[in-house]
Amino acid sequence: MKRLRESKRGIKLYISVHTPFSEERKEMIPISSVYPIREVIAEGRNYADTREQKVVANYVLISGINDSEQHLLGLSQLLDPNHFDVTLNLLNPTPGRKLNPSSFERLDRLNKV
Repeated sequence: MKRLRESKRGIKLYISVHTPFSEERKEMIPISSVYPIREVIAEGRNYADTREQKVVANYVLISGINDSEQHLLGLSQLLDPNHFDVTLNLLNPTPGRKLNPSSFERLDRLNKV
């Protein structure tokens, strides 16, 4: 992100958050042990400030995993609306995987929180 921030290219930055909680994120995304969420978010803020454009934080809702109101509250505390736009998405179902997307009703409810 730092190299992108320093480049002159007109790139809109998107980051995948998955969960606002560090330990939970390490289980979901092992590389987050190297790039902790707080550092990713701090670099995203720097990017937004330097580029004078918001960074998009993508959040994929997984039923029973990261779709609680506690998760959304943590997300709102993590992401400053002056620097980030948040996009809530439903997980794409994948045959053979035990993860399921949140329901459309859950998505609608979380969009109102």
